[in-house]
Amino acid sequence: ILGLVLGGVAYSAIGVGTFLICAGIAYAAFLLAWRLPQIGLASAPAQ
Repeated sequence: ILGLVLGGVAYSAIGVGTFLICAGIAYAAFLLAWRLPQIGLASAPAQ
């Protein structure tokens, strides 16, 4: 029983961790995509 509980907790922790990692990557990508035009316009001349 204890192993089953620990397994469930570990599985949930892995699932939450994976979700947080994916959410973090998506958030970073969103910020990058949002900031990139500003950075690009500031660093490179408009074509």
